[in-house]
Amino acid sequence: MIFKGNQESIIDELLSGIKETEIEQRFIKNIRKSAGHDVHLYSNEAHIVGALTADKIHLAIESKDEKISAYKANSKSNETWLLLVMGGVKESSDYSDIEDAVLSALFKTSFDKLYLFDFFKGEHKLLKTAPAS
Repeated sequence: MIFKGNQESIIDELLSGIKETEIEQRFIKNIRKSAGHDVHLYSNEAHIVGALTADKIHLAIESKDEKISAYKANSKSNETWLLLVMGGVKESSDYSDIEDAVLSALFKTSFDKLYLFDFFKGEHKLLKTAPAS
């Protein structure tokens, strides 16, 4: 995996792009700053990285909820947690920010707990859940 062991170099490249300083870019192809206060990251020329929305989390939960029986069958634990990783490892997790509504939204799921992990910040959030019907 390209990010393993390279997190500090990637952060340095992001900061140099934002601050407009020159360093060798091994991982980040391009950073463009908008006129506003937001920073938009581009993973390639055609794909802009935007904010993670509650709708996108709902879609991820639905696809994982379909597999929860198999997860529980292969576990000795009393609880089953879902960890969603945000951080650009692949296009489906390639977001630069989290919409505020995500942190207050209630997500219906068969999982006992739902966590959102921001790979680049090294932070996690426990999201609010309700049992799926």
